[in-house]
Amino acid sequence: MTSGTGAKLTIQVHQEDRLSVKFHLTDPQAIQNLLSHLQPTKLFSQHHLALGGAHSLTVFPCARVVQVDFFGDNLPEFPHYRGVHTIKEITQAQMQERFKPENYAHVVPGETVTVYTEIELMDGKRHILEVNMEAPMRQPQEQNVLLQQILSGGGLHITRSDGGLTVLNPVQIVCITFYPGTGIMPPNAWIAEKA
Repeated sequence: MTSGTGAKLTIQVHQEDRLSVKFHLTDPQAIQNLLSHLQPTKLFSQHHLALGGAHSLTVFPCARVVQVDFFGDNLPEFPHYRGVHTIKEITQAQMQERFKPENYAHVVPGETVTVYTEIELMDGKRHILEVNMEAPMRQPQEQNVLLQQILSGGGLHITRSDGGLTVLNPVQIVCITFYPGTGIMPPNAWIAEKA
């Protein structure tokens, strides 16, 4: 965040009807206060999201919000799920160029690896993610618990390709595809390849 009069934070709230609303903060103290209290993994755990200023108050039921974007200078780093170091948005072309299934034949648990995830949301948006993480050593039941944590959590945050921050609402996720596959299927998984 720049100091003085140049400080600015833009927040864009995306709704499931594909509409979005932007909000601007220019007061450095208000920006600092918001960012110091922001907990992306709990953003959608509350009943509603309220944003207001001197002239208006806008309230969104969290169940109807697909994602919230934050744009500004020097946004803080927020911790991810255990074992995940970074989650960055990339393009489909970048994923096709970087993802090589043969590179995952001999991954050792605990080793740092880069994996890819495609998330499809209720409003039709798709996010392609590059995830830098420790290779897990999971049993099928543990895999199921991880999926439940992601899908029922209070928010999944990613670094945008333009440097901003996006917090996805897990209840608005329609589908998640992991590349490579986990190798360990949850107990209730059907064995089939994506066409």
